[in-house]
Amino acid sequence: ALGWEMANAESWDGDSAIFKHDGTLVPYVEVGSAGVAQVLLRYGDVATARTLLRGLSVDYTALPGYAFGMCGIADAMLDAAAILGEPSYRDTALRQLGYVRKIFLFEPPERFKVPHQDGIRPLAMPGEGLLRCSCDLMTGSAGPNRTSTPSETPVRSST
Repeated sequence: ALGWEMANAESWDGDSAIFKHDGTLVPYVEVGSAGVAQVLLRYGDVATARTLLRGLSVDYTALPGYAFGMCGIADAMLDAAAILGEPSYRDTALRQLGYVRKIFLFEPPERFKVPHQDGIRPLAMPGEGLLRCSCDLMTGSAGPNRTSTPSETPVRSST
C-alpha cells in the first residue's frame, strides 16, 4: 500500500513530494503527505518519510483541524521529532501551532453562555469549513487540543 501511495506522489518544491486529491496538492493527515509520513515513520522508512516531511514545513493552511488542517501537519512534525530525535521538526511544529493559536483560537461571545470556571477563560476553535465549533478529533477542537500540548513529549537529541 505504501509503495502505491509513493508511486502516486508528485514532486514538490524540488526535493520533496506531495499527494494530489481531487486535483489539488494536499499536505494533510486525512488525504495527504502528513498522514503518509506518519505511517512511514512508524514503519521505519526514514528516507521516504524525510522526503514528505520536507514538504510539510508550511506556514499557512485554510483550516486549523487535524484531518484537513495545520494541527495534523504539526502532529506529523512532532512525530518526526520524537521518532527521529531531531528537534528541528519540533521547532517547525511549534511555529505551526503558533499560527493556529494566532489565527483560529477565540473566546466564545457571551451570548453562547459558555461557563467561566475559577477565572479560566474558555477558548474555542472553528471546526470543518470554519462553520461550526465541535469537539470531535478529526474536524473539531479535540484534534488541535491533542496536538497543541507537545511540551509533554520529550525529544531525543540526535547529537
